[in-house]
Amino acid sequence: MADQAAIDSVKIHLADEAVDLGITDEVIGSWLDSGLTQTKSILSGWRAIAAKTVGTEDVSESGSSRTIRLHERALELVRDWQARADAEDQQLGTLPAKQSARLYTGLRV
Repeated sequence: MADQAAIDSVKIHLADEAVDLGITDEVIGSWLDSGLTQTKSILSGWRAIAAKTVGTEDVSESGSSRTIRLHERALELVRDWQARADAEDQQLGTLPAKQSARLYTGLRV
């Protein structure tokens, strides 16, 4: 399993609610063990947070209202960490190759 220092360096970039949403040390360790970099593990964490908070709603009761914006913030951070992961892939030269296609025009007789 990934060492605790690597797990902690991923956890520090995630929301405090991550553990409540099921993103434990074991989950982060499995991401790192699967070959994901720390950047991509953080991206996976924010994607998981965004997926698990999609159903959260604003609360309004007794004249007071509380706005829950964890999902919106998670989506912003997914975009941010995706850009960082893409830059990391570009720097390492590990971007997936573009698919190419050839088109042929047929002539019916």
